[in-house]
Amino acid sequence: MCPINAYKGLKCPGVVDTFRIPKLGATFYLSQVSPSIRLVIEPSFFWDTTSRSGEDEPVVFSNCDQLDVFVDEHPIGSFHPDRANYPYLAYPPFFLDLSWAEAASSTLRIEGRVGGEVMTTRTMAASRE
Repeated sequence: MCPINAYKGLKCPGVVDTFRIPKLGATFYLSQVSPSIRLVIEPSFFWDTTSRSGEDEPVVFSNCDQLDVFVDEHPIGSFHPDRANYPYLAYPPFFLDLSWAEAASSTLRIEGRVGGEVMTTRTMAASRE
């Protein structure tokens, strides 16, 4: 008997998928490494109108000290890790306020700061072209 949600014995709903469907939950694990080894900015959402999660506070997993967010070069704000709700994590998640931002034709840029200096950037375009 074949288990539900399995393909050749490998279950798909977790962080591994044989069908190449992005598993956004895996982005958490990527962020739990020292910034001296690798800098990480991994949004746990898509930035387009067809697949955006619709969350009021999208989650970004990062090992940076601060994230500065821009939509089409307009500053949205600076965000810090949620250490109050996740004190046991070395690198807690960031919760962004993008509830008003339109993804239809905009570009989302996230700058990661470590020690007050911009060390890495992640850009997401809404257009799939």
